[in-house]
Amino acid sequence: MKRSARSSFLGVIAVCLAAGAASAQTPPTARVAPPTRGTAPEPRSLDAILGTSESPALSALREAERAADQAADTVADAARRDGATLDEASLPPELAGRLQMPALPFRMTTRMVRELALFRTDSRARRLAQRWTVLAGRYRTRLQQSLAAEGMPTALLWVAAAESAFDPRAESSAGAAGLWQFMPDTARSFGLRVDSWVDERRDPEHSTRAAVRYLRDLHSRLGSWELAFAAYNMGYTNLLRSIRKYNTNDFDTLATLEAGLPWETTHYVPRILSLAVAAQNPGVFEITTVPPEAPVVWEDVEVQRSLPLSAIAREAQVSESTLRELNPALLRNRTPPPSAQTPFVLHVPQGRGAAVRTGIARIETPATRAYVLRHGETLDEVAARFGTRTAQLLSLSGLSNDRGVGPGTMLLVPDRVPATESAAAPREVAFDAALAAMTPPEGSARVWLRVSSPDSLAGVARALQVRADDLARWNNLDPHARVHSEMWLQAFVNRSPDDTARTWSDSEVALVDRASEGFHDRSVAAAGQVRLRVTAAADDTFASLAARYGTTPARLERINRRGQRDPLTPGETVVVYADPARATR
Repeated sequence: MKRSARSSFLGVIAVCLAAGAASAQTPPTARVAPPTRGTAPEPRSLDAILGTSESPALSALREAERAADQAADTVADAARRDGATLDEASLPPELAGRLQMPALPFRMTTRMVRELALFRTDSRARRLAQRWTVLAGRYRTRLQQSLAAEGMPTALLWVAAAESAFDPRAESSAGAAGLWQFMPDTARSFGLRVDSWVDERRDPEHSTRAAVRYLRDLHSRLGSWELAFAAYNMGYTNLLRSIRKYNTNDFDTLATLEAGLPWETTHYVPRILSLAVAAQNPGVFEITTVPPEAPVVWEDVEVQRSLPLSAIAREAQVSESTLRELNPALLRNRTPPPSAQTPFVLHVPQGRGAAVRTGIARIETPATRAYVLRHGETLDEVAARFGTRTAQLLSLSGLSNDRGVGPGTMLLVPDRVPATESAAAPREVAFDAALAAMTPPEGSARVWLRVSSPDSLAGVARALQVRADDLARWNNLDPHARVHSEMWLQAFVNRSPDDTARTWSDSEVALVDRASEGFHDRSVAAAGQVRLRVTAAADDTFASLAARYGTTPARLERINRRGQRDPLTPGETVVVYADPARATR
C-alpha cells in the first residue's frame, strides 16, 4: 500500500533489519507448507493503489515503540561492529523445535529470525506484540471466519493490525480509511460503497470481504505472500517496476538493494509475518498474560428508510452510542435513503434485533425523498424549490452544517413537487466578447452554468457531458486550475444535462463585455465608489492623485497596470476609483 512516511507500530521489529542487512541475501532453507486457497479471480487492473498513515489508535504506544527502537538499534550497531551473523538454516536454540507455524507460507530468513528473537530478548517489543494481540480480540473471530470462508489463510488478519490496529475508524492523511486502509477509488473498485452517507471501508465485514479479494488478487499475480504484502503496502505497479529493474522476485533481495523497496515496506512485510508467528505461539513469546479485548458482536437488521440513530435507539431502548460504535460506516448518524437494489443493513446489539425492528415500525418521520445536489445549484436554491429552509434541509439529511456538501451530495428533501426553476430577471454575466460571440456547433445548444462550489474543470465537464479541453477552450480557462464559486461557464451541449447540472439558457443571462467602460463603471459603483477618468497635470503622481481622491498608490497601480513610481505624462488619462465625497475635486 502506497503510504505517507510514518512511524510503524511494530517498528521495533523492523529496525532490527539493519543487524542482518549484510547477510540477508543468503538463500533461505526453511519454508512453511502452503495452506489451501480458493481459486483466484482473473487478474485485473490494480492501477488504483492504497495509502495509509499512522492510526490514531497508536498514539499511546509511541513512547514505548521509540524506546524499543533504540534497543534494537543498539543490537544492530553491535552486530555491524562485531560482524555477527546468524545461521539462516536454524532458529535460535530457545525457539528451535518449539514453534507452531501459521498456515501462511513464507521464507524463514535471517531477517525473520532476528525479528522473532527480538520478541524473546526485548521486553518492550514483547509488550508491543502483546498489545496488538489484545486489540485483535475486537474482530479476530469475525475476520478469521471471513478469511476461512474464502479459503484464505486466517493469519492474514494481522495485515489489519499493521494497517489500523484493528480500529475501523482509522484514517490516514493520504485518505485511506478503515481496518484495511483502503483508498476511496480502490475501495469502489472492489465493490465497497463510499459516498457522503456510507463509507463501507469502515465496516469490518464489508471491508474484510474486499480486502480478501484484493489480497487474493495480489497473491495470484505475484505468487508469494511476502510480495503480496509488499504490493499492498507500496502499490502493485511500484513493486512490479522494482522487480523488473533489479531482475529478481525475492523480497529479501529487493529489501537490501539500493532503492529496491521503500524503507517502510522493508519493515512492513516482516512485521506482519513476525506478528503472525508470535500470535500463533503466545506461550513461547510470553504474550498471554493479558486477556484480549471483548469481541464486538452484533446482529443485522434491514432498514428500508432513512432514520436517525437517535430515534432508533429511543424506540428500541438501546444505547445510541452503541449503535454508533457498531456502525462506523454511517457518516451522518442516520441510515441512508433506501436503495433500489438493497436495503441498508444496520448492526445492532446482539439479542436486540427484534426490539429494533419493532421500534423502527413505530417511528414516524416526515415524508421525504432522495435528491442529488447538481452542479450549479446551491442549498438555498434547493430549499426554496422544495418549500423549506436551508437549516431544515440540512437537518433532514443528517447534516449539522454545509461543510463538505457539494455537487453529487445526496440530500433528503420534502416529498413534494418542486417549484419550477426560473429566473426573475436575466443574470448579468461578465464575459469576454470574443468568447461570447462563438456560435454553437451544428446540433448543439449553448447553456450557461454558475459554479456553486470549487471543483476541477474535469468534474464540471462530466456534469455537462462535454470534454474538459473543450470547456477550457470555450471559456479561455487554465485546464489544470480549479473553477470557483460564482464563476459562469458557457458550454455547447448535444443533450440536456439537467440530471447532473443546473444550467441557464441564453435568454436567462445578460452578457456584459468585461472590458467595457459600462461594466467597470457599474462594478465600481456597486462597491460604493466612483470611477473617474482623470487627466494628469504637470507634477501629478500616483501618490498625489491617491491623496486627492481618497485611495492609495497601490490601488491606482493595480487599476492602471503600471508601477506607482512611473512618471505620469501631462495630459494622459488615469483611471481612479474615488471616494464619492472627493469625486468632484
